Amino acid sequence: MKRHMKGLPVILVFSLILAVFGAPVAAQDEEVSITVWTLSSRTEGVETILDDFKAAYPNIDIEVSFADASTHQNNLKISAASGTLPTVWFNWGGTLGGYYVENGLTYDFTEYAEANNWDEKFDAGGMGIMTLHGQLAAYPTSLSMVAVFYRADIFEKYDLAEPTTFEEFEAVLATLKENGECPMSTASSAGGGWHLMRTIEQLLEHYAGPELHDAMNNLEESWNNEAFIQTLTTYQEWAEKGYFNEGFVTAPPEEALTRLYTGECVMDFEGQWAERNILQAEQDNSLYGVFAFPNGGTNRMSAFGEGYQFNANVSEAELAAGMAFMDFYYGLETVEAYPTNYKYPMPVIGVGLPEEYVHTAEMLEAVSANGTFTIGDQALPKELADALFNVQDMVGLGMASPEEGAQMMQDAIDQYLAYQ
Repeated sequence: MKRHMKGLPVILVFSLILAVFGAPVAAQDEEVSITVWTLSSRTEGVETILDDFKAAYPNIDIEVSFADASTHQNNLKISAASGTLPTVWFNWGGTLGGYYVENGLTYDFTEYAEANNWDEKFDAGGMGIMTLHGQLAAYPTSLSMVAVFYRADIFEKYDLAEPTTFEEFEAVLATLKENGECPMSTASSAGGGWHLMRTIEQLLEHYAGPELHDAMNNLEESWNNEAFIQTLTTYQEWAEKGYFNEGFVTAPPEEALTRLYTGECVMDFEGQWAERNILQAEQDNSLYGVFAFPNGGTNRMSAFGEGYQFNANVSEAELAAGMAFMDFYYGLETVEAYPTNYKYPMPVIGVGLPEEYVHTAEMLEAVSANGTFTIGDQALPKELADALFNVQDMVGLGMASPEEGAQMMQDAIDQYLAYQ
């Protein structure tokens, strides 16, 4: 049964969702096989529509593989090195997706988009955020932003309000800890330093301010500065005070949100996909709330684009088959039938926000008011994102001082630039 979809009257930095989605590409007569790699968090969404897709396109033999985010990234890098990339794969924007463009591994959709009127299918902001190194490098699927999800019932238990200043946020951390709660859920193991990074980048936004933060991410300013030292100092203090879950440096990131489900921890930096996961898990959505981290100034939120890249060596038949699958999966009829299978906002024209996505609506309003910065692991080259993850772990474990961590990060940057 289809469920009612309601458009959201919020204008984002990216620009959002406005008119009617076009029909999927016509089925081909030629039999063709394609492989698709995506995230395990999308398993339910993809498997829900696979039978319908295969019935509509019996000539297309599609094999879909799923992996968690860290494993997925590693699998892509290994396959890129061995020349065995799949036909279609999920990827992020920024430097993560840009790697495959720089190395000539992705299909350039620029001419295809023009010939097939993608300007009538996708919002311009959605295509823009997946334009990498001068190429339209992916089929755009979502625009993501990160905020603090929290257990509203536990906040109410201790008479806590959503913090609006950095000082109020630290007071919330202290109150929760004093009452035996785990204030923050985070993780850094198995290549998952990107989750802990969400805390670090917001502390850096607080101490550096937007202009310096952006310049540092663009490698225009040194990271061995007072703002980053203070960022690491506060982070280390929070770790020592027990504000994070026990063993967070060795915890897998896929478990971070689960600790909110169980009430083991009270807050967690997550994107709007957390609400989709809450709804899919049949959790009571009213037990949760969300707020933009109060970093001061504009309270910018980190943001990034997502989409599906196609193999540069794709044949015409494989391209058509891959597009048939993408247009079927993200077509208006399918989205309306299974609204909780998707991450919103989508750059697909005509797709609004389901009424039950109340926290996502709040995040969109905050983004519209506050603005965004590019999330760290997409702003930095992968080598430097990995260097940052290492610094986080070393400082969090007390194996390096904040000053040493700042120097380690700048040393990695200097080494990286020397080889460019």
